Amino acid sequence: MSKQANKVAFFELPADDMARASKFYGEVFGWSTPEQGGGNVWAFTTPADEQGNPTETGAINGDIRPRSKGFDRPLIMILVDDVEVQLKEVENAGGKVVHPAQDESQFGGPVWAVFSDTEGNHLGVYSFGV
Repeated sequence: MSKQANKVAFFELPADDMARASKFYGEVFGWSTPEQGGGNVWAFTTPADEQGNPTETGAINGDIRPRSKGFDRPLIMILVDDVEVQLKEVENAGGKVVHPAQDESQFGGPVWAVFSDTEGNHLGVYSFGV
């Protein structure tokens, strides 16, 4: 397991109005919300590398994306070594896969998936591969 694996490392926030949400988080918390592409904006709470990962130990960044039927609540993302292995662990422990692994590495993104824990909370797992 890598040093960073199995830690909360990213968040995603749904918004009905991207400009309004960007303005709110910028004014209230001083977050930088530059365009990310695809209608999404980054939510930089701290300086970040080219993948949006924080460069400060213990900090997390995220993004704000349009609210949709499948994305209607904040989502905590956990960095893991292997998404498929982690999804098997989720299922073995009584959780359910909500959105199977999706590989966005061809676009410079991660492999990611969403699961539901035993209490019905949705969380995500992601990995940038080995």
